[in-house]
Amino acid sequence: MDIGGSGCKAIVFDAGGKTRGSAQREYSRNTPTPGWVELDTTQWWLTVADTIRQAVRASNISPEQINSLGVSTETDGVVPISDNGEPLRPYIHWSDARCYPQYDWILNNADIERIYRITGIPLHKSWWSPPGLKMLWIRENEPNVFAKTKKFLQIGSYVTYKLTGEYVNDYSVAARTMLFDIQKLDWSEDMATILDMPLSTQPTIRKSAEIAGTMTDDAAELTGLRAGTKVVAGGGDTECSGLSAGLTSEGQALVSIGTSLMVLVASAKPPFLSDKRSRQLSGTGVFSSCHVVDGLWLLEAGSMAGARLAWFKKEFGHLEDQGASNLGISAYDLLGVEAKSSTPGLNSPIFVLSHDTIFNLTIEHKRADMIRSILEGVAFEAQQIIEASETTGTQVKSVIMVGGGSKSDIWRQIVADVTNRPVRSPDQSETAALGAGILAGLGAQVFEGVEEVPQISAYSENKPRPDAHEIYGALYRKFKTLYESSRTQPVA
Repeated sequence: MDIGGSGCKAIVFDAGGKTRGSAQREYSRNTPTPGWVELDTTQWWLTVADTIRQAVRASNISPEQINSLGVSTETDGVVPISDNGEPLRPYIHWSDARCYPQYDWILNNADIERIYRITGIPLHKSWWSPPGLKMLWIRENEPNVFAKTKKFLQIGSYVTYKLTGEYVNDYSVAARTMLFDIQKLDWSEDMATILDMPLSTQPTIRKSAEIAGTMTDDAAELTGLRAGTKVVAGGGDTECSGLSAGLTSEGQALVSIGTSLMVLVASAKPPFLSDKRSRQLSGTGVFSSCHVVDGLWLLEAGSMAGARLAWFKKEFGHLEDQGASNLGISAYDLLGVEAKSSTPGLNSPIFVLSHDTIFNLTIEHKRADMIRSILEGVAFEAQQIIEASETTGTQVKSVIMVGGGSKSDIWRQIVADVTNRPVRSPDQSETAALGAGILAGLGAQVFEGVEEVPQISAYSENKPRPDAHEIYGALYRKFKTLYESSRTQPVA
């Protein structure tokens, strides 16, 4: 299962990593108050269960032959569960922005450096909030709900509970809560004291490939799987993508470009940034967290980068939409073709995505230059994270690129030229689901170790070009200057 904030996918893989059947469904998000984003938990679970049933049916494989199930999931929401396992309120979505008062409280009353060294979370006031602050919001605004809460779960751990009756989180999801010690790999008594949050409200911790439980009779009836099917703990969606795409050793970076940009750099020890300003790069800040691969940690950051290209297509790409429909291709492919007609130079426009500002745009520039500046702006933001990660002592040697943006040859080439590193993109669109499937295979001992899991054999590869990197080096230095100035002086 790959369970996102607005939809889910179920894919049946065989032991060679080949897709045998799949299904996909969406569920609606609710916004009862401006800035709030919630999901109806019952609707979401029934959608997940039905999607599993559809995928199994499409595979033409008997449920008795399905060995195990893994869950890849978005990580940053929360739902409180009662003693009888029922949700006490709708799920608070990862993108929900209600926790500004909780941010004010913790920034003014806690040792932020101490919290960072325990949890890896670089707290700074933001629309995004970790699940721990969402739990505080429930305690302060819905005390009756808090008093009845047995467990706080994320979207994946709730599905695991519905499948198995067990309350389980893996390291990669627990690391996002602000209650987990990423060095000790356990719930933190110190953080429980700071937040005044009983650790008894948190699920049991398991490794990502550990068996969380087995399918209950009720879940089997809903999903079409057999009772007793093994279910592993699973992990975060981007971390699962990293596993299947080959992010399995120190010194590799993953750049995922979809609606959001996610950058992950693998490290053999918990990576902490000493520069406090670097921790606040990108939309979410730069986290230290846990990988789904044993013995690896991650430095990771994200922003709504890919949404800028979607905005451009919506507002200015009507011809591309029409042409793509006639040709049976993606409008983004046509935008990429146009971007190729733009040549980067020292006077190119510079898109600082985190501040939604295009600098150096003149009447001499063309539409293609604007499109290219968006692609370059995403690459510059990724390079900032890679550059920051190397201050921890990890030398980044190569980049793996996944997500919708990885299908664009020009975008891959720009990332290679900006980072001055080879970029490989696997010919597999469902890397998160495949990662969850690999974890399921590891947990059920279909594979004895990571070295035995099925490898994606087809890749696109783009190598950096020295002349292009020299130009991008100069543009990147301008980008960093503009980024810093717009951090301290808001642009009108």
